[in-house]
Amino acid sequence: TNTVVGTPLYMSPEALLGTERNRSPQQDVWSLGVLLYQLLTDTLPFECESLSELYAKITSGARPPSGVRAVPRDLERVCLRCLRRDPQERFPNGAAVAAAVQAASLVEARRPWPPALRALALGALVAGAWLTVRQWPSTAVTQPTSPTQPPPKPPFRFPATDAEYVALLGRALAKEDLDELRVLVDAGVARGHPDAYQVKGVMHEAGLGGPVDLVAAAECFKRAARGGSPRGLCSLAYALQEGRGVDRDLEEARRLYERAAKLGFALAHAYLGKLYMEGLGVETDLARAEEHLLASAEEVDESAFRLASIYFKQGKNDAGDRWLRKAADREHPQAMYEFAVTLLEHQQTREGLEWLRRSAEKGWDQAEVRLGSIYLDGQLLPKDLALALEWVRRAAEHSALGRYNLGVFYERGYGVAPDPARARELFAAAAEGGEVTAMLKMFHVLLEGRGGAPNPVGAHRWLRKAAEAGSSLGCGLLGKRIMFGRTPDSVDLGPRERHTRALPWLVRSARTPRAEAYYDLGYCLAKLDRTEEAIAHLRQAAQAGFRNAYSTLGEVLCMEGKTRDTAEAMRWFRKAAEEEHPRALLGIGRILEGEFDDPPDYAGARAAYERAAAAGSRGAMFRLGRLLKGDQGGPPDVARGRALLERALEGELVAEDKDPTFVAAIEELLADYPAE
Repeated sequence: TNTVVGTPLYMSPEALLGTERNRSPQQDVWSLGVLLYQLLTDTLPFECESLSELYAKITSGARPPSGVRAVPRDLERVCLRCLRRDPQERFPNGAAVAAAVQAASLVEARRPWPPALRALALGALVAGAWLTVRQWPSTAVTQPTSPTQPPPKPPFRFPATDAEYVALLGRALAKEDLDELRVLVDAGVARGHPDAYQVKGVMHEAGLGGPVDLVAAAECFKRAARGGSPRGLCSLAYALQEGRGVDRDLEEARRLYERAAKLGFALAHAYLGKLYMEGLGVETDLARAEEHLLASAEEVDESAFRLASIYFKQGKNDAGDRWLRKAADREHPQAMYEFAVTLLEHQQTREGLEWLRRSAEKGWDQAEVRLGSIYLDGQLLPKDLALALEWVRRAAEHSALGRYNLGVFYERGYGVAPDPARARELFAAAAEGGEVTAMLKMFHVLLEGRGGAPNPVGAHRWLRKAAEAGSSLGCGLLGKRIMFGRTPDSVDLGPRERHTRALPWLVRSARTPRAEAYYDLGYCLAKLDRTEEAIAHLRQAAQAGFRNAYSTLGEVLCMEGKTRDTAEAMRWFRKAAEEEHPRALLGIGRILEGEFDDPPDYAGARAAYERAAAAGSRGAMFRLGRLLKGDQGGPPDVARGRALLERALEGELVAEDKDPTFVAAIEELLADYPAE
């Protein structure tokens, strides 16, 4: 007959159209997608007032609404893939859905899932197994009638087969029927059923039907693993990997993943790929990571994305592009973002913006912020401050990165009235959320008192947190402030102690290739008399074009010892002197005066000191005054010499870094100066 059989709310387009005579796994995948959507959003994907409207929406391939912002984007992606119109674009079967849902935990989201959503997500693993045996009730499409009173439930009888039992578990999870779930789980546990222990562990982990109990969850996962459940093996391995309810043990986690992988469980390969890629408990091994990721990439989208990353690192750009595109086509949010960035870098603007928008609509914070910045600068799209603000606000709802950028909008008045106090609140929230850039911003905001009272202690606390989080800029700034006694705990220390305490932070900063970091480290090492190391780092900074390094390197090369090289020092001084750098001009004068045992050129020294004194160098004023006392390099000029010495003394006496030894030298020379 042409009668449509099934429950229309859960029927796939091909089932409603009657284009497939036999029921396929992809039809069941569609039905599971409807269930997941309903569980996650509390609504159906297609809510209509009539059956004809429902038929039209489902069969036309209309895209369901994105749901609610609280839904984890990686789980939402799995759900919407189940609801694609083309059966071939859906997951091939329930097992693949289950693997994809658990793979969601591999996505390094910037915020944790709410416990209830996590429970529903993991519950989908059982629902996936349910689909392998599930047959939807066959009823002709008619107006349903609701009995006034539900019939009493018959006494529970344990099913004859494992498949039937798993189907019952899936049904109870789908209905969120905790009472029925407890009955099923308790009955399964009494029989030692591994899937029952797996679900009970999920319930403990998510706080379903009771408080969150990670220790009890881990015990249940152990029982599931002992029963040979690949999901149990993976759940226990993940608990060991993260130290959730058990002591962290990466080696044992790896062994459990390997056992599950031998059972053909794709998700286990995905986890192993991550371990070997990131060196978690093992030596980083990209070859082994690639092997495991290839074994899971067709089922686990995160594996496809990680494969692309590996190939790009290895310079295999064609392979990287293929896997990145594949992950993006599967709507992996980060892959869509990275693919968009690649397209934009290659001036494929239209396509790049489309992928960027798709990633942003999936809630990937980097895409939301990038799209906001594009509307802000008006280069790739017409400038629109309202849209820029809207995208950044969307990111701020769920992301520390978004909150930081929204703070910048309030700080600078982009699309809103400038509000330093609100900006300060947003920066603080972003910093609390782990955004390192926001920690550095909080240092400056609190130190300068923007949007509120100054708080130097709080400012340096955030600076230290940024440094401890691995920020090269944070390490460098903290080290430099310690070196000059500008932190609360270094202000009363002597110079050598300050430099000693600053050194570890400057070493960490210089691990990231930055000319300024090399310079700061070299300067600190020079103050600690580690001249050879200092020269090496200062040379790196100078060769990278960092101008402050030219004069400092020249000065260190002039220091007494085996590293002295006045010829190289002169080259760096002359390079800095092209911009009238006073310390460089002073250095040239000292070399030409013969201070470092070079043949003297007093006329040249006088000329260099003249330029340095004109640029404000008190050291040059002192040395030029000394030469003008006699006839070295030219005729004496007692009046001018005395005036230069008095100017140098006046400046040194009020200097923040006044040198008493230098003051005494000036006063001694003035006392011995001839009368005019």
